[in-house]
Amino acid sequence: MKPRAILSLILSVILIFGGIIPATAQQVGAVNGLDDALIVHNAFDGTTYGAGLKDTAGTSLETINTYSGGTVNKFTGTGAITINPAPSVTTNAYGVHTVFGHKDNTSCGNDIKNNTTGEFTFYTAFKVSGLETPGATSVWNDLFNLQNTTTGKITSYARVIMQQDATTTDALDGKANLCFIAPDGKAVGQKAITYGTNMDYVHLMISMRYDETATAWTYTGYISMDGVTYSVWFTKTFATYNIGTTATTVSADFFKDATRLSFGNVKAAGTATYMIDDFRIYNKALTVGELQYHLTGVEATAGAVCHGVQVSNFASTDSSYALRFVGSIDSLTAYKEVGFEITVGDDYKWDFAAEEVYSSLIASGDMGMVEEYTAAKLRGDGSYLYAISLTEIPLKESNVNATYTFTVKPYSIAFDSDERVYSQAYNFTFTAGVFQSAAKA
Repeated sequence: MKPRAILSLILSVILIFGGIIPATAQQVGAVNGLDDALIVHNAFDGTTYGAGLKDTAGTSLETINTYSGGTVNKFTGTGAITINPAPSVTTNAYGVHTVFGHKDNTSCGNDIKNNTTGEFTFYTAFKVSGLETPGATSVWNDLFNLQNTTTGKITSYARVIMQQDATTTDALDGKANLCFIAPDGKAVGQKAITYGTNMDYVHLMISMRYDETATAWTYTGYISMDGVTYSVWFTKTFATYNIGTTATTVSADFFKDATRLSFGNVKAAGTATYMIDDFRIYNKALTVGELQYHLTGVEATAGAVCHGVQVSNFASTDSSYALRFVGSIDSLTAYKEVGFEITVGDDYKWDFAAEEVYSSLIASGDMGMVEEYTAAKLRGDGSYLYAISLTEIPLKESNVNATYTFTVKPYSIAFDSDERVYSQAYNFTFTAGVFQSAAKA
């Protein structure tokens, strides 16, 4: 096996590798415990309508029902659903587009109702179009709403809406306010968003925690326009909530009487079309770093980070194959050296620094499809990728398919230091050039 550092962004070099296999492809959720904390998850994947709407997390496995007035379109292979608005509704008709739970609203799922951790996190990624209505100054559409639908009960435990931001009846400017409606009915975190069919996904998370000493819940909302860099959207602390004119004290089991988790407007005509890429609920108050780690497999950390490995599609021979290990650095000005230490058991060990960094790397699939991996998308603004290749890796040993586990340990050296600082190492296992597993070392 021979190490080779990528020296320049020459297309013929870059295009010999397939897509990046994440460093934590098999392991990330189990490692940080968030697979168990994930209690509702709709990735909207699958090749059939039923599979596309299936909840894949928790035990109660909430069902999405589609009601009259609105439609849900599943686009095979996109991993997203489009929720079209209900054109009109009557007082007792459902203008809701989709709903978790039963049609009679008697339950929204025990994963939500029976959570006693005193913590929640809601996450979704969405696009919206068609919100503004000529001649209207206040048009709103629910993105999602967790509520108790019983008469005289709380309107919502967690509700996010998009509202037309027009200040006059003809102010149609292509923008709308993203708002969180707190349990006291007050809108917080108004943020103007330019929407439309060509917009990027908006990523939002709401981390919720109950404080037993203060007997109060604190909700903290975060928003990202690129899925990488999050900023605080709002913070809301409340010890009571009102049902009519009666103030009720909150508790750790605040959500136990929830009856419905809905998407789109309920019993109200809608105007917006939502495309939802992912929806999750955790029974833990996550940090942004924890959420990003569970979504991408990349921990929020300074210095060098290992992202994964690419397999050569064309550079292999009848007796060997090639791999390229990909990492990133969070700054060009803070470090004088970055690299990998790579070992295969006690037999092989390489210790080398990267000679170039890149804003993006290109991969070519088996069918000739090209995909670009950008540092900004994988790590965030201001970061750069680096890559190291190993070639001539034997397919067989003694005429038997050879299995190798490559332990990849990223490191960085600060400009004012000679000490190597290491981040999380990973094990990548291949048998005869075929990927088997990835896990933390």
